[in-house]
Amino acid sequence: MKKKTLFGAALALLTLTGCYNGNQQSNETTSPSFDEVLTTRRSIRAYDATKKISEAEVRELLLATQEAPSWANQQPTKYYVAISEEKLKAVQDMVGGNKERIKDAPVLIVSTFERGKSGFFQGNQTNEIGDGWGAYDNGLSNCYLILKARAMGFDTLIMGMRDADALRSLFSIPESETIMAVISLGYRAQEPRQPQHRPLDDIVKYYPFSCPKACNEHRTGILGFLESTRLIEVLFGVICNQANAQVILIMLFHQIQQLMANALMMIFWANQHIMQVGSHNAIVQRTNHADKFITVPCRIHRLKVPHGHYQFIRKMT
Repeated sequence: MKKKTLFGAALALLTLTGCYNGNQQSNETTSPSFDEVLTTRRSIRAYDATKKISEAEVRELLLATQEAPSWANQQPTKYYVAISEEKLKAVQDMVGGNKERIKDAPVLIVSTFERGKSGFFQGNQTNEIGDGWGAYDNGLSNCYLILKARAMGFDTLIMGMRDADALRSLFSIPESETIMAVISLGYRAQEPRQPQHRPLDDIVKYYPFSCPKACNEHRTGILGFLESTRLIEVLFGVICNQANAQVILIMLFHQIQQLMANALMMIFWANQHIMQVGSHNAIVQRTNHADKFITVPCRIHRLKVPHGHYQFIRKMT
């Protein structure tokens, strides 16, 4: 009897544990990756009226905006949140042609920034951008907002069409703040289409590491030789990319091998192809290509070659 009781208790415990684990696994949600947030975020113009967002969720969302960078950590951005039916209806009448698009959004957020903070030092404007830096910081903060919203499963639309004076009056926004955008927050009612983007080469210009203009005019010197072996770029990569240092050091080893082979080849060329040209001292160095020569200015009057003999170059007058 005792054994049966213990067996029954153990079986009940295992059953309860299995149920608990099953419920725990079913309640777990997987957060999207950063790439998924970037690629699934869209400007949504139709919202699901059956889904709501709580004030606690909005607070969690706006807390993420405080991580956004700003000029000297001035944090000029401010937000005014409409959640009540009264405020939502009022703001909907202040966004122009976007009213019908955001009528089912459960939250509308007004974004502003305080003037005279970002872009200023001790009350003085630091450069020609001035309060434009406040708008810049406001954009950074809004970027954090819409990305965090997508990570939480929400959708957004940033609207520049708005009645700033009416919004200022509705939310008692101080005159020292510039009203930027109204941002709708909710759940998408349908999947939007993927917009086309400009080719990357249209918006990005690369300026890779290279030697100065003066160097480009004298490719036959040591700098041209080093450039031809890509040694400078490999060294530059080792200094600037410690994360891939091991791989780049292997590349460097192979480049040094190539450098030594090229140096030996140059000695061979110099030994085989020294001749007198022009009206001044010069070495003519024959390359692997037929009938192609590289002239190198030379101020010496004799050159010692590996065989121990001296070849004299006479100055022509």
